[in-house]
Amino acid sequence: MKYETKISPQGHIYLPKPLRKVLGSNSLTLFPNAAAVVLTSSDMHYRDVLKSLEIIIEDIKHQITMKEKSSDSSPSQKVAK
Repeated sequence: MKYETKISPQGHIYLPKPLRKVLGSNSLTLFPNAAAVVLTSSDMHYRDVLKSLEIIIEDIKHQITMKEKSSDSSPSQKVAK
């Protein structure tokens, strides 16, 4: 599953209702690094966050594989590894 959103000039981010439902809390924790941010409910256990990240990582890897397969006929669309 993938959602796209924008940051307003005031720095606000709209979270679609399904994401707000998953988070289930008004208190959030963010784990940023140079390329991504993990957003989770503040009361979520770290082990559960890690398990969810493992699932997300596998899904992203699968999407890369699917894009590479579909771009075999078009070399200019290869995904960088």
